[in-house]
Amino acid sequence: MRLWPGFLRFVLAVLVAGLVWVLGPGAAWVLEHFDGVRGLASKDLAAALDAIRGRALAIATGLIALVAVYYTARNAATACRIFELSEQGQVTDRYTKAIEQLGSDKLNIRLGGIYALERIARDSG
Repeated sequence: MRLWPGFLRFVLAVLVAGLVWVLGPGAAWVLEHFDGVRGLASKDLAAALDAIRGRALAIATGLIALVAVYYTARNAATACRIFELSEQGQVTDRYTKAIEQLGSDKLNIRLGGIYALERIARDSG
């Protein structure tokens, strides 16, 4: 799994290079080879090249949005796991303190420990 970030960097570099190429001289090649358009006048050729570049930018924007959604979902899942771990740690601390209170010599502190354990049981159920 160590190669995965390197692979993603490679794919990203290829996509960026392809986008730069299509926005530059590659637009005419795409127009001729993919769209099959040849022999346009200068005004029509400029409009067709702008349309190719617009398509390329729209595709790039969509891919960037997909990547952003993926990383946002991944970060949200990580935040949920961290919150759950933090919550479990708080319950453990409350439980430990309640058990310590049960060992006290004073009745009111022992009763507080019993009530704390009851509250923990109610919150956990």
